[in-house]
Amino acid sequence: MTTTISEIIKQNTLGQSEGFPIGVPESWNWYKGWNGEGQETPPSNMTAVEGWAQVYQEVGGGGYYNPNAKIHVANAKTYVHLKATNQWVLVQDQAKLGLGGGHFVTNFAGNAGSAMKITKNADGTHSFDMPTNSYNDHFWFGGRGTFAAGSVDGVYTQYDMRVDDPKARVVAEVGADWWLNASAPYLQDHSNNPGVGSNNWVDLTTKWKTLGYHSMSAEQFKASPPPVFSGSAPTTSKPELELKPSATTSPPTGSGLDKIVVKAQADVYNGGANFGLSVDGKLIDGSNLVTTTRASGQWQTFEFTGDFDAAGVQSHKVQIVFDNDAFGGSGKDRALYIDEVSFNGVSNGQDWAYPVNGSHAWDFAL
Repeated sequence: MTTTISEIIKQNTLGQSEGFPIGVPESWNWYKGWNGEGQETPPSNMTAVEGWAQVYQEVGGGGYYNPNAKIHVANAKTYVHLKATNQWVLVQDQAKLGLGGGHFVTNFAGNAGSAMKITKNADGTHSFDMPTNSYNDHFWFGGRGTFAAGSVDGVYTQYDMRVDDPKARVVAEVGADWWLNASAPYLQDHSNNPGVGSNNWVDLTTKWKTLGYHSMSAEQFKASPPPVFSGSAPTTSKPELELKPSATTSPPTGSGLDKIVVKAQADVYNGGANFGLSVDGKLIDGSNLVTTTRASGQWQTFEFTGDFDAAGVQSHKVQIVFDNDAFGGSGKDRALYIDEVSFNGVSNGQDWAYPVNGSHAWDFAL
């Protein structure tokens, strides 16, 4: 389905909720929807994000409940915005990570809840029971999105949703939390996962609706929207990500005294994996196509030369961004794998896998 930047901005404008959630205290800042009171940029030590969503019975909706009615979800994605390059990078994708969740008491008292059966359908969508008056549907991706500490200044998450019973009166919202890292546990004081924010409440109907939350200002969002607004609309049957063209199929070279060497391989689907490389926040080269396959067991070598250490600084951060993920079903996937990175002969042997678009940084002390 399609949506517009204007519609998403409306969903993130104070006072534009279409209804309100039953069982949530009216004094809570998210009861009325978007409020702009969250932590819009991640703390300096945070390296992960979780896009989430929740569905509630609607205040004044009459309390109708059908145990056979389902909420359906499609095309859920989360992007982070990189400060250094002004790029949006996809870090969570329903098609790859799936969804998890639970039925929680409406005010989350004691974080009490029960298991929620989530079914993956043949068309790639997911579905689960509609909420009751006492419990919500709270759900999220099957894995957190990750990024290099200090590299991100915004997030956008979106979910397509509908309910299959026209009598149901339910509202939904989407939002995001920063996380300390990809595996940090939940703590009651939220020190491991400060909230970013959420959009306004949207009435769900039997027709698909796109719900989106962005942490940036409306002006910033208009000036630099995520890729989902720049190409063809996502579909529920073939989730497809924007592909960015690569300018070269051979390792790039330059001139200078410093050398960075990257060894990479890829899962190839409709072309190789592209990555961009930055040093200390400055983009060096954004077009590096990896065509050596993981199945071959070989590694493709990329060399970057230039005055990367011109200031004589002894500590440097090399960041690699994978930006053209693609998925066409089982066995049809594009992914990037980094074996090691070296800077002027100093090797950082940490390997890193990018199953979806994302960024990671290698630190060097020369």
